Amino acid sequence: MALIKDNSDQKLLELLKDGNKEALTEIYARYAKILLKFTAQRLNDVSDTEDAIHDIFLKLWQSGESNSIINNLQSYLPLPEIRSLIYIGRSSGRMNT
Repeated sequence: MALIKDNSDQKLLELLKDGNKEALTEIYARYAKILLKFTAQRLNDVSDTEDAIHDIFLKLWQSGESNSIINNLQSYLPLPEIRSLIYIGRSSGRMNT
């Protein structure tokens, strides 16, 4: 039997839609550090950055079967919450320049 980490992003999304927690864990392992680095470069608040990253994965899990529109994790993950977080950072003056 193949290990969960050997699956493609597309297969992980299919498993996630079926409620597979290991798929979410693998998606997190693949993308959390990248998202954290991307966002941390733009904000001075590490706590807000970590919270936003966790929220992204929580929403991904909670949306479960309704994720039929997500076809590409690399293009989906950074968008909604990261944009919101960066907007909040700009508004509050916490952006790195």
